[in-house]
Order: sequence, then C-alpha cells, then structure tokens
Amino acid sequence: MAEDFRENVREQIKGFSREQAVYFAWLCAVRALPYLSSKRRFEYWDKEVRFKHLYSVFYALDIVYDVSINLVTARVGGFATASATKARTAKIDVAKAAAVSRFDFDAIHAVNAARVVAIATAVAITGFDAARTTRAAAVGVAGAFASVDMKNRIAVEDIINNNIEVTIADARVRLNNDANIYDDLWKNFIDDLNETGCGYWAKLYVDLFTNRFKMDENELQRRLNVPNEIKEQGALVVGRYLDDYTERLNEARSIIPDKKGTVETSVGRKLIDTNAKVLEKKAILFEKNMENGEGLKMTNNKVFVVHGHDDAVKYEIARTLEKAGFEAIILHEQASGGNTIIEKIEANTDVVFAVALYTACDIARMKNDNIEKEKFRARQNVVFEHGYLIGKLGRKRVCALVKGDIETPSDISGVVYIPLDNGGAWKASLANEMRKADISIDMNKFYP
Repeated sequence: MAEDFRENVREQIKGFSREQAVYFAWLCAVRALPYLSSKRRFEYWDKEVRFKHLYSVFYALDIVYDVSINLVTARVGGFATASATKARTAKIDVAKAAAVSRFDFDAIHAVNAARVVAIATAVAITGFDAARTTRAAAVGVAGAFASVDMKNRIAVEDIINNNIEVTIADARVRLNNDANIYDDLWKNFIDDLNETGCGYWAKLYVDLFTNRFKMDENELQRRLNVPNEIKEQGALVVGRYLDDYTERLNEARSIIPDKKGTVETSVGRKLIDTNAKVLEKKAILFEKNMENGEGLKMTNNKVFVVHGHDDAVKYEIARTLEKAGFEAIILHEQASGGNTIIEKIEANTDVVFAVALYTACDIARMKNDNIEKEKFRARQNVVFEHGYLIGKLGRKRVCALVKGDIETPSDISGVVYIPLDNGGAWKASLANEMRKADISIDMNKFYP
C-alpha cells in the first residue's frame, strides 16, 4: 500500500483547492482515530503525560476543522494570524505526542496523521504557493494513515478513496460512517476513552461518526475556548470541564418547564418573566466565569480527612491528596492549644473539601438481634464529623470512602459514598467529586 498507493492518491487530488485539501486531510486524520487503541488504554504513552498527548491529537483536529469551514475568511486579517498560530502550536504538541516512549506503530501513524494535517492547515492559511504545498501535505496525511500496520489494509484504502470521492463531489452524505470497518478497534477506542475517564470524548466521536463527520460548531467553539490552565491538564480534565460547563449552563438557564395552569394572573406572569431574566443573567455570568476559569478557583488547598483506627488507609488517602497538590488535614496532627475536641474540629475545618473514611473499626447490632446480625461500622467520631462537615461545607464538598462491607448511616439522602477498591478506581471517583465542587484538579497527578 505504501508508495504506489500514495502516488495514486497524489494523482487523484492534484486538482484540489487548498480548502478541499485541508478537508480531505482532516477526514483522513479523524478517521484514523480508532487506531489509537491498537494498544489498549493508550499505554504507549507514560501515564504522567498520557492525557496531555491524547488531548493534543483531539485539539489539533478541532483546530483544523474550525479552519476548514472558515478557510476563505482565514486568509485575511487577524483571523488568519490567530488560526495559523493555533495550527502551528497544535502541530508542535502533536509532534511531542508522536515521540512516544514505547512505540506502537499503528498508534503513531494515527498521531502523525493529526500532526501532518495541522501542518497542512498552517500552510493553507499563510504559506507560499499554499495550494500546491497543502495538496502535498494531504498526500502525507493519507500516507500516514495508510501506513498503519493492520490486518485489513483494504479497509484503509476504502476509507481514503471514500474521502477523495466525498471531497470531489462535496457530498458528505456519501461518507461511509460504518464503524464495523474497524472490527474490534472501534469498540476498543470508545471503551478506552470511557474507562480512562474521557467519556466526553467518547460521546463526541460517536456523534461525529454518526453524523458523518459534521461537528456541532457551537460545541466546537466551546472546546476551542477552554481556558489554557484547563487545556494544559489534558483530555480527561478538559472533557470533565466541558461536561460540567454544559450541565451548569443548562441548570442556570432552566425555567419551570410546565407553567400551564400554575400561574395565570398577570402578577404571576410578571414573576415568571422576572425569574427568566434573572436566570438568564446568571447563565451569562456563569458562562463568563467558566470561560475565565473562575469557576475552578479555591480559597485554599486544604482537605480535611476524617478517619478511624485504620492508619494504613488514612495515610494512603493523605499521600494521594498531597501528591495531587493538596494539604491533608488530619486532626490528631494539629496543635490542640488547650481546645476541646469539638473546638479543635471547628478550628481546623476551614477547608475546600473533606473526606470521611468509613473503615471496619467497630462491630454493632440492635440490642435484641442475635450475634449473627452484627455488622462492621465506622467509629462514632467518623459519623459525627462526617455529618458536621456536611452541615458546615455543604454536601457537594464532602464525600465518604468506604472500605469493605460496612454499614453506613441510612437516614442521610444525597450523601456520596465511594467504594475504596484495591485497584485504585476510587482516586478517579474522588477527583471527580472534588471537580464537581469547583476545585481545580490535575488528573495526571490524581488519576493512576
């Protein structure tokens, strides 16, 4: 498939305009994405940089799509400069991703497809003799994709030929979006995204393939305008930021859904109109805050750890929080200063978050029950401090980690309990709860 195929592609696209060449190259690159899962869970990248490299591929494809639909406009004025700069930055970041520490050739060809399409975009906007250079780059993208060392090479040829046909005819409806052509790779790709916490991107690419590679432009702009401090943390954090953004924006803009028959008076209608305006103002303010990253700011980095007698769990949680950049507050390590226990709790709980550790420290049963009905429970101080912190900080800033089969309080609804598993999945769950509380999280430090 190598040189002969590239020559065939070169012949077919030699008449492409720069707009067609960029779009064709983007199609090739985005349809190469499933090959990122030729090695499961993207493990050809070290875990410390995995999400950053994965995001560099996604971001490059977003930039190219944005330019491809605005390419005529992009050739002039400030838009051209900004777009070219973004494309070049994307190219550099994807080049770093291509320099993987443990080579996997299927994946590296897919990454290179994204790198070359970013180069093609920068050239298309500002390069000398851009049309010819961009066509050559488009051939390079097809070549990178076609070089994938896979069982069914015919499928890759069919994809690229389909991309050529669609670009020439300007007929997106002819795109073959059947994911079955990838065999197990498509399922692996979506599963890997979901299993590593990148569910936002899994949904995005399922929708993209379903809609024959047409992106929602409003959502695209939202992704491109994510604050840099969030982008720097990679695909997992960006995806969760965007999920949170959408959820909160919808909540802020929601108005009583069924007003029929509930408020018929002019006064009532006026109240509804006023509420609508207030909600809209809140939504606009929230949107600005999210764009500026203000929704993720916190007053300190302290996390209070409520614990029983299981010292191993206590110190594991504390170490995890400290590695992620937080200060773990453990009550018995704090100076007493002559205070009672409750005064000491009050003095040390000005924190951004709290974790209550439910470990098997006590055994209890109803007084009339047989001994067989005894159950493990956390220490009474854990239950008390857990409730106290919910009252002080609010439910969204407190969660409980539960080790083993332990009885938990049954009369508190809406309380988050996270199983403390041996595999470490609890870390991602805890980080997610902290993120929901508007706390900035570097998932590359927190998530295994």
